[in-house]
Amino acid sequence: MDNTCTLSKETNTISCPMRFKSKSIMLCMALIVLIVIGSGIFLYWSLHTKKQTLENEISGHLQTLAAGHATMISAWLDGLVLQGKRLTDADVFRLYATSVNTQAEDISALVTPDSDDRNSTEMIDTRAQQPLMQKMLENFTAFSGFISARAINSKSIPFLSAPQNQLPLSAEQKKSIHQALSLARPVYSSLRKADERLVMDIFLPVLDLSGGEQPSTAIAICIFTVNATPKINSILSLDPHRKQGERTLLVEKVYDTFREVVPWIPQNFKDLSSDPAPAGSREMTFQTMRSLQGDTRVYALGKKVPDLQWWIIEEVETATANQTLRQSMLREIIISVLMTLISCLTLILAWWRIMERERSAIAMEFKNLADENARQKHFLDSINATVPELIGLKDNTGKYTYVNQTFVSAVGRNVSEIQGMDDEALFGFDTGRKLRESDHQALAEDGAISTQATIFLHAIRHIFQISKIPFRNENNERTGILCVYRDITKEADNEVRAQKLLTQTTQALVKAVEMTDPYLAGHSALMKTLSLEMGTPLDLDPQEQQTIEIAATLSQIGKLFVDRKLLAKPGKLTDTERKAMEQHVAHAASILKGIAFDLPVRETILQSNEFLDGSGYPNGLAGEDIMRSARVLCVLNTFCALIHPRSYRSAMSINAALDILEKGSSRYDQDIVHVLKNLIPDLTAKGIIADQEKASQLS
Repeated sequence: MDNTCTLSKETNTISCPMRFKSKSIMLCMALIVLIVIGSGIFLYWSLHTKKQTLENEISGHLQTLAAGHATMISAWLDGLVLQGKRLTDADVFRLYATSVNTQAEDISALVTPDSDDRNSTEMIDTRAQQPLMQKMLENFTAFSGFISARAINSKSIPFLSAPQNQLPLSAEQKKSIHQALSLARPVYSSLRKADERLVMDIFLPVLDLSGGEQPSTAIAICIFTVNATPKINSILSLDPHRKQGERTLLVEKVYDTFREVVPWIPQNFKDLSSDPAPAGSREMTFQTMRSLQGDTRVYALGKKVPDLQWWIIEEVETATANQTLRQSMLREIIISVLMTLISCLTLILAWWRIMERERSAIAMEFKNLADENARQKHFLDSINATVPELIGLKDNTGKYTYVNQTFVSAVGRNVSEIQGMDDEALFGFDTGRKLRESDHQALAEDGAISTQATIFLHAIRHIFQISKIPFRNENNERTGILCVYRDITKEADNEVRAQKLLTQTTQALVKAVEMTDPYLAGHSALMKTLSLEMGTPLDLDPQEQQTIEIAATLSQIGKLFVDRKLLAKPGKLTDTERKAMEQHVAHAASILKGIAFDLPVRETILQSNEFLDGSGYPNGLAGEDIMRSARVLCVLNTFCALIHPRSYRSAMSINAALDILEKGSSRYDQDIVHVLKNLIPDLTAKGIIADQEKASQLS
């Protein structure tokens, strides 16, 4: 039987024999079955993959949230410890704590001083410092924002307290004190309820100041009580940007039991029937479980906070999380059915199938591109809305054409008002004029610049670090300036406070040196004054000038640890005594080692007694190996010492002192000596220095 198909010229149709049609139908049915089976396999694989992908995304998201919250708590604790260490690391406080610790067996005289002089001299001195230390602790507690503070000696006996009337130490506090003393590092207590808020104690060790360059022995403990409610509320509060069904839980381990921290209920805590994580584990792995807050099934993941018995538990309800998966399943089924129908139609109408497939493919491609563009736009809009910096785009005339949401919130105007305004209209004439000058600088340099400005927003002072860069369009035409305002008010204020504290510490140390050696009275101050006068003639840069000023002030600090008998000896020192005297440089370097000057102050002081010919101390440096700041300090130190009396000689005249410096060309930098000599008439006229020889002649 002929199986070929024929074309009818009269009707222009194709006719095929029955056997050929049956084979075609069987082939079509076989292809349909294969398509259905393949579609089912693909559907199963696709749904399984999507579920696995979804769970991986949820796990990664919860891991990020848990790690972020744990990091926030760790950063908060580090900040509290750093704040507390401003007191515990203060040399004055450590010296006092060391003194108290030597009377650890009986410090009752600090609280109820005797009047019959039965106390030792050391106890009397310590008791004399008690009011000052008590005031220092009270001021520090009020300034730092702690609820209370208490200083405990190595025998767990309180000797300072702010406020003074506090409850006796609890058993848990005593245990934490012993732990902090033995470990010589911070220890944290568990949370407790006090005055309708959650508080915790931080136990900071006070290290022995006489333990060498790297003290490691804890001789006292400072207990700082902090209010933990705001930080916990900020972590547990509902975030409008979080997905529906997500929540953050805080679990704390107290002894062998676990409890959930819930600040908004009267008890503040809710005991848990089971452990949230395996014993000793720092993390609770991603899993499906019953929620800690009820019977709801959730995806959960937990992370332990370092140094604390706290776990951050992140949960998301499975019903909410799987909603996307269920929608995806329905979508995949519909797509599979449609693909099967399309495949069947393809077998019947091949040409229509090809055209439809190409049209669908093109339409799908455009849809994917549109969806991707929409996602990218949403992503960029989300970032732009959440960045803390104020971002604004100005045209070439200085008027704003675009601002982000942070900018809008900061200036308190809506977007339509801001657009078309310039800096003078937004921030005032004076501020706007200064900002306009930086605009001109950015345009003139045709590159990024950075400036700093003080701007008042809602009558509140803000200090902004402003970055500006010319903005160009797709044709590389400069159409405006992109401005990014970063609020650095807190950083600037903290820097001012730190500088003030450093200045006060420096003044206290200088006073201590002058009390140790009366012949050094005014020595450091005169060196500092002379360094200021010599800054311009020597062409010192600002950092070098500041380094010499601070180093001049602190250059004699090491003599605190030199025997007073050597300092006041009227005759020539023996070799042994001279070597002991020269140790003041090493003492100074040791004292200043822990102070962050951000300048080479310590190195300058360490080299200030080195001579150009290598005959100086402590390291015998020579020539250019000695820093210029140290060479300046060496000349000033020698000059000031010569024109003032010492225990072993009377003061020299200015000319005699200069003659010694000039003759010592192998030791002293003569460029510096000549600058000093040229300044002498002006310094004498200003009354900064007085010629001892002329003064004696007048008398």
